[in-house]
Amino acid sequence: MHDDFRRVDEFDLPQRQPLYRESEPERPFPTGHMGAIVDGMITAVTERTRAPVAIVGQSVMAAMSMAVQGHADIVLPTGQRRPVSSFFVTVAETGERKSAVDSYALKAVRDYEDELRAAYEEDYRRYKDRLAAYEKVRDQIEKNRKLGQDETVKELQALGAPPAPPLLPYLIASEPTFEGLTGRQMRDGHASLAVFSAEGGQFIGGVAMSADNRLKTAAGLSGLWDGDPVRRVRSGEGVSILYGRRLAFHLMVQPGVASQVFSDPVLKDQGLLSRLMVVAPAPTAGTREWRDVDPSTGPMLDRFNARMRHILRSPMPLVEGSRNELQPRLLPMDDRASGLWIAYYNAVEGRIGEGGAYKSIKGLGNKLPEHAARLAAILALFDNLDAESLSGDWMAAGIEMTEHYASEALRMIDIGSTNADLLLAEKVSQWADKRGTPWRLHELYQKGPPAVRDAATARRIIAILKDHKHLLEDDSGFISNPGTGSVRRRYVMDIRDRMPSPAGG
Repeated sequence: MHDDFRRVDEFDLPQRQPLYRESEPERPFPTGHMGAIVDGMITAVTERTRAPVAIVGQSVMAAMSMAVQGHADIVLPTGQRRPVSSFFVTVAETGERKSAVDSYALKAVRDYEDELRAAYEEDYRRYKDRLAAYEKVRDQIEKNRKLGQDETVKELQALGAPPAPPLLPYLIASEPTFEGLTGRQMRDGHASLAVFSAEGGQFIGGVAMSADNRLKTAAGLSGLWDGDPVRRVRSGEGVSILYGRRLAFHLMVQPGVASQVFSDPVLKDQGLLSRLMVVAPAPTAGTREWRDVDPSTGPMLDRFNARMRHILRSPMPLVEGSRNELQPRLLPMDDRASGLWIAYYNAVEGRIGEGGAYKSIKGLGNKLPEHAARLAAILALFDNLDAESLSGDWMAAGIEMTEHYASEALRMIDIGSTNADLLLAEKVSQWADKRGTPWRLHELYQKGPPAVRDAATARRIIAILKDHKHLLEDDSGFISNPGTGSVRRRYVMDIRDRMPSPAGG
C-alpha cells in the first residue's frame, strides 16, 4: 500500500508543451566595418542610452542616408543609376529609449534646421519687401492707359517673374500626409528631405495611412525610393511634376503596430514592404542598471556630428537655374566592388527560388542586391563625400548589413506567422503563473490581460492552454496552473481515488 501511494506522490504532473515554435535568435547588428566614425557613434550612443545596438544602428544609418542622398546616385553593374536613399523601420516596445537614440543621431540635422530657420526669417522679410515692390511696379504697368496691349506685354515681360520666396527651412517631417510632403515641402522646400519619427504609430495611424489613403501613400513612397519624379494632378492647379527629389525614411513602431503593417495585404501587394530595412531587437528594459557615462564617448559623438554638419552644409548638385531640383553625380563601383555585387546577386538569386532560404521573403530578396549597394554607398559617401568610386571594402560592408536585414525579415516572418490566439494564450499563461491561486472563468476576462474581454475569447484561450498542459480545470470550475500546491494536491488525490484498492484493503 505504501509503495502504491509513494508512486502516486512521485507522479509527475503533465509537462507543458510549447505554444509555438521559437523563432531564430537575433543576429548582432553588424558594426565593426562601418567606418571608425560610424562605429564610434554607435558605440557612444549605445553606451549612453543602453538601448539595443540595432536601434542605435538604424537611427544612425537613417541620419546618414538623409545627409548624403542628394549628393550622388550609385551606379549598379547593370548600368542603372539608383538613389542611395534608404527606408528603415525599427520595431521596439515602449521604454527601449527610441526617442533618446533619435535625439543623438539627429542632433546635427536638428541644429542645421535651426540655422535654416534663422536664415529663413530674415530672407522672408526681404522677400516680402521685394514682392511688394514688384507688385507695385506691375500694377503701374497694368494701369498705364498710355500703353497699348503689345507695349503692356513687353513691359510685363521686361519686368520678369515675381521674386521667389525662400525655401522652407524644414528637413524632417514626423507624420505628413503624402500631399503635404510632396505638394508643400518638396515643392517649396529643400529637395532632400526625411520622414523620421520615434513614434511611428502616429504616422501609421494617421491620415496618410488611413484606409482611403494607404495605397496612394505606399505607392508614392515606393516611387520616391525608386527616384521617380513626383507627379501631382490637382483641380485648379493642373499637372505638376517634381524632378530630382530624395527622401530618407525611418519609423520606430511598437510590435502591435508593426504586425498590422507587415500583415497588410495592400502593402504586401503594392511592394513598399520590400523596400524597408527592418530590425526587431530583443528588449533591454530591466537590464540597464545605472553606470556613469564613459567620458570617452563625448569625442565619438563630436566626430560624428562634425562630419554630419560638414555634409549638410555642402552644396548639393542642382540642375542649372533650379533652386531645388537635384542632379546627383554618379558614383560607380570599382572592379572589386562590382565583382562582389555580382557574386552577391547570384547568391541571392539562388536563395529565392523553390526550396531556397529566401523563398518566404522573395519580394525583399529581389531587392537585396540593390539594398546592399545603397547601404554601401551611404557608408562610402559619409566617409568621403567626394569619393570617385565605391570600393570593394564598402561593398562588402553593405552586403554584410543587407544579410543582417534579410535574417531579421526571416525571423519576423516566423514571429508573424504565429497564430494570434497562441500569442494571447502565452500572455494568459503568464498571468495565471503570476496569480498562483485558482480562479474561475469570469475572473480571466474581468481581471486578466486586456485582450481577453469576453467569455467566448476566454473559453477559447483556456481550451488552448488546457490542450498544451498549461492549465487544469477541476469539476467545480476552478482553473489553475498545474504547478501550484493546491492543484498538485487535488491532482494527486484524484489519481489516488482512481487507483484500485490495495489487496486486502
